[in-house]
Amino acid sequence: MRGNHHKPNRNEPEDELESLLKRLKPSPLDVGQIDDLSREYERVATAQANAPGRIQWKRLIPLVAACGLVMCAVALHQFGYRFTRGIPAEKAPPTLASPSSLTTEKPDATPVPTDPTNSLTNDTLSHRFIPVSSRGVLINSSSQGVIETKNGLREKLHLEFEDTYHWHDPGTGTNIRIFSPRSEELTVPLESY
Repeated sequence: MRGNHHKPNRNEPEDELESLLKRLKPSPLDVGQIDDLSREYERVATAQANAPGRIQWKRLIPLVAACGLVMCAVALHQFGYRFTRGIPAEKAPPTLASPSSLTTEKPDATPVPTDPTNSLTNDTLSHRFIPVSSRGVLINSSSQGVIETKNGLREKLHLEFEDTYHWHDPGTGTNIRIFSPRSEELTVPLESY
């Protein structure tokens, strides 16, 4: 059954459709449709702005400002005494001196301070400075070899430390730290099998 089948020209319907489309003229949009499109655009824009994965900066800014004010209040409470009191110009800063340098000795009387405006003694200085901490840090350790004693074999170790002592005067905010190196030699018993 071979024969010539009529194949329609496919370009004819397309050309006809194209000519119909060219004759169409768009009608103007109705005002109600424009309002509906505007409202829908605002709804979509608001939904995107309030998406759960997006940071709400308008909500975060007051929170950051409140945290900043709280931090300032805590700092003022803790360190405000430094800003509110002045240091008198006439008084010399206190020094740690021996009692003999602050007093003149009279045989029949109690010691009297030489400067009546500066009546600091070691006793008052010791009550002003409060010990805060002391710690020792192992800096280096080394073996000095094995030695034989009457109790058996022992290893001789050389240890180097740095001790730190910290005092604080809450009245003036003064901190004193002393760093002191020290070394120790130590023998450790060794087990023999």
